[in-house]
Amino acid sequence: MKDDWNTVKDNLIENVFYAHDAQAVADSKDLAADGLLDSLSIVAILEVLADCGADEEALDEAQATDFANLATIESLYSRV
Repeated sequence: MKDDWNTVKDNLIENVFYAHDAQAVADSKDLAADGLLDSLSIVAILEVLADCGADEEALDEAQATDFANLATIESLYSRV
């Protein structure tokens, strides 16, 4: 069973974006352009999503645009 999005978002803030201001992450429209996301962050996001109940095989289909901001990450999580 998948965790609810608020739990996932909290895990992302605590385990992926811990070095950044949580409000800046939440407000960002483009995490990479704002310097809040790199390739290692994407790997960590995928791990958090899988740990929270997302289908790991379905995560293989994720595209770079799925990681633009928290709203697109939420959309990815809801799809998988």
